[in-house]
Amino acid sequence: AILAQGYDIAPQHGGCARERMRVEGPLVKFTDRIERPVEVLSQVPMTAPVLAHHCSGVALSNLGRRRRASACRFAAFVRRGPLASAMGAATLGCCLFVGQPLGAMAQGFSGLGGIVAGGRLGNCPENGPWPGLLDEINRGADAFKSGRFADAKEILATAAEATTSDLRSAFSCSLGISALFRALAFAYCTDPQLEGRAQRRANQIGLRFLHVAMNWLTHTFVKTNHDQPLIDNSAWPIGIQEINDDLTAIATALRNTGPLGHAPTAAGAKVPFSYSLPKLRIAIVSLCAYPPDHPLPKYSSSNQGIYADKHGYAYVLERKLVDQSRPPAWGKVKLVEREVRSGDWDWVVWADCDTYFMNMSITLESVLYTYAGRQKDGFAANSEDPELELDPSVHMIVQEDAAMLNTGIFFVRCSDWVVDLLDR
Repeated sequence: AILAQGYDIAPQHGGCARERMRVEGPLVKFTDRIERPVEVLSQVPMTAPVLAHHCSGVALSNLGRRRRASACRFAAFVRRGPLASAMGAATLGCCLFVGQPLGAMAQGFSGLGGIVAGGRLGNCPENGPWPGLLDEINRGADAFKSGRFADAKEILATAAEATTSDLRSAFSCSLGISALFRALAFAYCTDPQLEGRAQRRANQIGLRFLHVAMNWLTHTFVKTNHDQPLIDNSAWPIGIQEINDDLTAIATALRNTGPLGHAPTAAGAKVPFSYSLPKLRIAIVSLCAYPPDHPLPKYSSSNQGIYADKHGYAYVLERKLVDQSRPPAWGKVKLVEREVRSGDWDWVVWADCDTYFMNMSITLESVLYTYAGRQKDGFAANSEDPELELDPSVHMIVQEDAAMLNTGIFFVRCSDWVVDLLDR
């Protein structure tokens, strides 16, 4: 976790927290965040094929606070939970509140308020499945507002499967898809009967849906040349400021009950920052497709190469675009998939071209074993020198902030699960 852009040095890795070393790249702009925990993605089936547009999200985060009653529809009357009860039509926002410990900060889910000036469906076609999708979002919201959370999940998940099965079609109405996943977040997080670990897990799932919603919304924002009024004034139950409030509030609720992502494992918490395992085959992969006179590849590849040489990792650097049909950032998908499929490595670590390793003493193995390490059978928990292994159910480790999973640097196991993920 501490090797990536935007990370502070964690206390368990060499006691360097006092240094507060933090590096910013284009994918890490939330400099007011202190914690940069990681999220461990285990072998969990995906419910719908969704291809999210990749971008930093910073443009959305920095837009002004626009509040208007006309943008706040679908007031959700909820007693408790992380996502909001209504507080009066004149001040209705579209933000979540931050979970049971701070449940008084309630404001409501926004929804359909009739034909809206400037285009009822925003940039979505007025024909095809999209008016029906808006009706289904309304129906799902009615279900979770009335306490029928299982029905809400079923309605909205069915709509998600139907509308994202054809990705080309889905991208023609990314604003509607974004609203759909935001509604799914509310369906999971507004259940007042959930407490403790169940509430926390619901918040984690809700945050994932908000991450997906943000990516679809970013696609709309970019494709409409940053037309915020088109988004905020549409009939879809979503707005730019609202979803940023949602993300921040849910992340705050999670931080109030534990780490935002996963804590170190019981065995991994004891792993020193210099932990090394030469038999583990690790490759650092990067893409620096910049003009010849650009200084970044020279400096970053030098830094990354020195770090790889120091610890015996392979370093795979590409300098040309690997997919001319897509934005450069998507090259990481093809490159990582290529190296995972090669059979040469146990783990592949992606590092963006603007990622620098600031503490050369911290190993990649220490990160892997901190968050995915466990004791082998036959070793007591209090053993002075327990033999560790990596949990085979962990296939990916990636950093997380309130807005999204951040792929400036991430770890993937060379496994069929990862190949399937990257292929999709």
